[in-house]
Amino acid sequence: MIEQEKHASLGRLVAGIAHEINTPVGVAITAASFVEDEVVHLEEKLQSCQLTKH
Repeated sequence: MIEQEKHASLGRLVAGIAHEINTPVGVAITAASFVEDEVVHLEEKLQSCQLTKH
């Protein structure tokens, strides 16, 4: 019984650590993808001379 509790506790600990790592990694990947899309859009505007100063 004690061994089962240890395994369950370890499982919860590992799940918590995985969540703490995956959350910021997921946010970083999403942000990088967004920035990449914006850069591509900016490059397209630059190539077609559609950029203006405001």
